[in-house]
Amino acid sequence: MLHTQRVPDMSKLNDNGGTRADQGCTLTESAPMLNGRTALVVESEIIIALGIQEVLQSLGAGKVVLARNPADANERLPDWQTTALAIVEIEADKLGLIEFARQLSQSGIAVIGLSTDSVQAQGVPELPDTPILLKPLPDADLAQAIRVRLGQNP
Repeated sequence: MLHTQRVPDMSKLNDNGGTRADQGCTLTESAPMLNGRTALVVESEIIIALGIQEVLQSLGAGKVVLARNPADANERLPDWQTTALAIVEIEADKLGLIEFARQLSQSGIAVIGLSTDSVQAQGVPELPDTPILLKPLPDADLAQAIRVRLGQNP
């Protein structure tokens, strides 16, 4: 069964303090990838986290846990203990984020990194098998990366 949902495109920003414009992209998939499972988002910018949440929900996430940093995520551990996917902000000046992503990955959780740093987006030595996407990125690109990552680590 073909499932289509219209979600906002986070790469389209207007001049009102960085809020998203009403434009969007269509995400289409043959079946929801997350199938009701939990996803964790560690992102300091709430507007970006909410956009990621929408993409995850469009892919069938049953619960999306939002955290601003690893400490916040650890406080909410009972909410995401059985998470299928973690999307973690990766920034060179926030080494705790890289270590947190490494720990998640080593525990068997599929991890995707997001960074505004083009050097980080080329790869992080501590996270050799983790894709690092350059933000902002279109929702459709994030959805595709999620599909690929979950296909690698179902």
